[in-house]
Amino acid sequence: MIKKICFLIIILQLLILPLYARDQNALTKLGRGATNLSLGWAEIIRQTIKVNEPDYFYNQGERRSWLFFNPVTKLLLWGPLKGLAYAIERSFLGVFEVTTFLFPPYEPFIDPEFVFSEEVE
Repeated sequence: MIKKICFLIIILQLLILPLYARDQNALTKLGRGATNLSLGWAEIIRQTIKVNEPDYFYNQGERRSWLFFNPVTKLLLWGPLKGLAYAIERSFLGVFEVTTFLFPPYEPFIDPEFVFSEEVE
């Protein structure tokens, strides 16, 4: 009887093993959600740095007024406001992914997947 149970456990493990080999699964979604929930505030810093990069507004393909080109305005107003909006989005998405990690889809909803990952362009 014990041999049959051990054999059944081994067969079940071999059948379940390919599920863990996929890139996106429930555990990945849970980890991504917990990371985004706990590090959502880092978007404020990330977006402030990103807005202050040279030629940020030119790369967007839009012409902005002198107010947005002022480095002080970008540092103190535009970057933190944009970062706050992104932080709220990432934190709420983290709550959503943590509460629904057992249900598909398992792919990330935002790009980049984590706060400090590189964006795909």
